[in-house]
Amino acid sequence: MVGEDGAADGGVEEIRGINITRYSFNDFGSAVFRATFRYIGTTETLTGLFRVQSTGLLQLEVASDQPLPALHGRPGLDTDFGIDNSATLYFFANH
Repeated sequence: MVGEDGAADGGVEEIRGINITRYSFNDFGSAVFRATFRYIGTTETLTGLFRVQSTGLLQLEVASDQPLPALHGRPGLDTDFGIDNSATLYFFANH
């Protein structure tokens, strides 16, 4: 699990500026947060939504370089996001 600003895990590094909302945690120990990061071996800083499983496993779910259906180009990931008790991640994106 991400322990400090600038950590590396889940195939990414330089995880910084971690943001959470009141909906970032579910009743089963999973969480979601928004942060900037870089893919290992690259220099471009991106924004992403990360899921942390109750086991501590970190997974990048959505990144600002990944196209989303119905949006053209790179999405902007809004500050409203969360995870529900069925582990469904939800968020707002814009272009």
